[in-house]
Formats: sequence, structure tokens, C-alpha cells
Amino acid sequence: MPSDPVCDNVLVLSRTTNSLVMSLMNLKTNGAVYYRAEYKVRTESKTIDFKKANNFTANITDLVPGTSYPFDIFSMGINDSRSLRNCQVTNYTCKYQTVQ
Repeated sequence: MPSDPVCDNVLVLSRTTNSLVMSLMNLKTNGAVYYRAEYKVRTESKTIDFKKANNFTANITDLVPGTSYPFDIFSMGINDSRSLRNCQVTNYTCKYQTVQ
């Protein structure tokens, strides 16, 4: 079973009105093969996996503009074993589209 994650090194690489690109590449855990984030969009529960093939980075899409999202992050081990506890990080989408 992997050790519990600590969310003090989560990076948001980009943020739009309906998406976030989040990186968990700097998390320090023992026995983790990948990480899983659980969150809700409106009332629907969702999960997204952060795997080594993508440098533990994921593009989280179909979000609501100007909304705060708490992400519960778990360490995942071999055979999908999961850490006993999670850590939580909150990120938000932009309220308005920026014009460049």
C-alpha cells in the first residue's frame, strides 16, 4: 500500500474558464505508481489519474467558470491499492475569458 500523499507541492500550470492543468510531479510518497484526484462538477463525482507517462500532469476539463474545486488526492500503488488517507488541494477556474 502506498504512503499517504502530502499536497504541499501541487502545481497549477494553466487555468481557463473551464479547465485546469494540474501537476503532481513533485509529490513525495513511497510506493505510489500514480495519483488519483476525486472532485465534483456540480453534483457529479469525477476522477482523474495522474500517471508517469504524462509526467503526473493532467488537463481537467468541462469545469464551470469562476468555480472553486476541492480535489481529494490519493496515492495509488500496484494493483490499484490506495493510500489510507488523502490530501486536499483547492483550485479554481477563471471567471472570465481573457483576451490576448
